Amino acid sequence: MTINDTQVEAALERPLAARGSGMENRANGARLSALAASYTSALSRFHHDARLLPALQGLVEAMQKNQLPDGLYDSGNLDSPPDSAFILETLCQAQRQLVDDASPVTTDLRARLRTVILNTAEGVRTGGIHTPNHRWHVCAALAHVHRLYPDAKWVARIDDWLGEGIDLDADGQYAERSPHYTAEVVNPALVTLALLLDRPALLEPVRRSLEAQLYLLETDGELETVASRRQDQRAGARVYIWAHYVPYRLLALRDGNGVFAAVTRWIERDFLANTMVTRSPNAPLAQWLDFAELARELPETRALPETYTRVFPGMALARVRRGAMSATIYGGSDASTGLGLGSGLATNPTFFKFRKGAAVLESVRMTPAFFSTGFFYSDGLHVADGRYQLQQILTSSRP
Repeated sequence: MTINDTQVEAALERPLAARGSGMENRANGARLSALAASYTSALSRFHHDARLLPALQGLVEAMQKNQLPDGLYDSGNLDSPPDSAFILETLCQAQRQLVDDASPVTTDLRARLRTVILNTAEGVRTGGIHTPNHRWHVCAALAHVHRLYPDAKWVARIDDWLGEGIDLDADGQYAERSPHYTAEVVNPALVTLALLLDRPALLEPVRRSLEAQLYLLETDGELETVASRRQDQRAGARVYIWAHYVPYRLLALRDGNGVFAAVTRWIERDFLANTMVTRSPNAPLAQWLDFAELARELPETRALPETYTRVFPGMALARVRRGAMSATIYGGSDASTGLGLGSGLATNPTFFKFRKGAAVLESVRMTPAFFSTGFFYSDGLHVADGRYQLQQILTSSRP
């Protein structure tokens, strides 16, 4: 709560995000959730502080004003159901806190926020998506709406999306193979669905995903992204283990998993402030307020894997770790399958990475000649007798 209070103090100076920022609606939704948490929590130094009321009112008014006629928002994408679902979940988190608090001075505020939530929810329920992970976040947002304002239509839409099946492969990777979008979207969404709809089977893909992440983890908490089909392929992008905090803590508790407990304690010791730097509805405080079981005592710690060789056949990726030394061998770019080099595909020509302590060899790439056919992209990873083989066959024709 102390970290949240610090953010609230800053928000009191300027509660609304800058107009025209593209992500202002998502930022405003996150601020509303943070302000509501501090206003309603007895642990906050802003508990029932009247200074927060104008800011809360202004945020709800802005959310209502910025809604399109179908209840959706422009937020990164125009008139977007999935982007609106990210906002909707933060609005529901704020409303849940305000409703449970039941302060008479927020009665009108809650009535107005209810209208905003139901209008947004209808647009999200009837709209489509852009990417595979959006299905699960739409479902999570509708589950939050259903908890506040129960209606069979919300669950029916959730079941429509879940009927497509969870896109987790044998490697423990979702279709987009992105630790960033796994952490920010897929795993938290499945956790929310499992808890709010009492469907514990939905925790199984989360469990397998978190197990796989243990073998993509560096000593500083960074996660390997070379195989990603999403924006974390961009130069300089980094994804860290703290983004997975809540799912690790929940399953450490539910399963008595000592390794997951070790990850959780590591995050709490070294990275807790980092977990709160997010516009998403997955900020830990909101999750703790939603799901009381997260506050239980963790099981005894077991050591994380630090010496291993792990091959992920579906990604055509191998990870070798020997204490502070690690290596990544990668041959799984989508370029070799003829899918092209468009957005959303794995386009990284890096085939080798190496670390030893603080020394990092970020990328080894190869091109046959300066004026040639471009980078080498392996058509897979072939493993035999402790050796890793990468290969590419190129053909050319002349008129």
